[in-house]
Amino acid sequence: MINGGRYGDIFQTFNEFLVVPYRADSIESAVEKGVSLFGVLGEVLAARFGRAPLIAPSYGYVAPSSDPRVVMEVLAEAVERAGCADVMAFALDCASSEVYDKSAQTYALNGEWVTTEALIDYTRALSQDFPMLFIEDLLDGDDWDGFTKAVQTIDRSIILGDDLIVTNRHRLERAVKTSAVDGFVMKPNQVGTIAEALDCFEFAARNAILTIPSGRSGGVIDDVVMDLAVGLAVPFQKNGAPRSGERIQKLNFLLRAAERIPNCALADVPGLVRF
Repeated sequence: MINGGRYGDIFQTFNEFLVVPYRADSIESAVEKGVSLFGVLGEVLAARFGRAPLIAPSYGYVAPSSDPRVVMEVLAEAVERAGCADVMAFALDCASSEVYDKSAQTYALNGEWVTTEALIDYTRALSQDFPMLFIEDLLDGDDWDGFTKAVQTIDRSIILGDDLIVTNRHRLERAVKTSAVDGFVMKPNQVGTIAEALDCFEFAARNAILTIPSGRSGGVIDDVVMDLAVGLAVPFQKNGAPRSGERIQKLNFLLRAAERIPNCALADVPGLVRF
């Protein structure tokens, strides 16, 4: 719902700040609460910063600060004002490969360059202060040792790999062997074919690794992400802000599934949370 940007010469530390209706009692309720909250979030941003919030290229709101904690506080205020704090959890897509200095092996954080360990510790503190369902791409896509340490250190959130895995079976096997992730983001057009994506899903399922289908920026109407999410009965999937046509269509897909599939129900996401 909130997307990062560039502040001066420093990138926003985390790329996406997300809200998840993990305790909704129905698919219809989850969609309704998410859409309503998005409207409230715009009001909170405008009131807090005295201007209309900017719209990011992926249709969420542009982050109002380069400080992740400030952004999380804004989201927390929005869910309180919307009256759904008991239903909502938060999540991060850090996309840290974009803020990684490979030569120095450091990450941009709040106007400074910090080590892998410092970034993990900072994010662990966030996960202790906010109900964080998952943290995606906390580190660079080749920081394998760092991901293993993150899994060992951050015990209140699910650690997901996207750039780390890129829906690639060989990289997923390495992640399982090194205990580098708790789950991965599945994007069929990232690996190339649906068959290869399903191969990753099956391997992950055999090894107790979560698979999270995800749309991508620039997505189109009727892509395969929602079919996979429903057909594979995954616990949750990633969608963007309910503003553009392809994102709204995915929500409508869920509503149609709930209406037409007998006994269709939400997954037990509360059973997965760690906070």
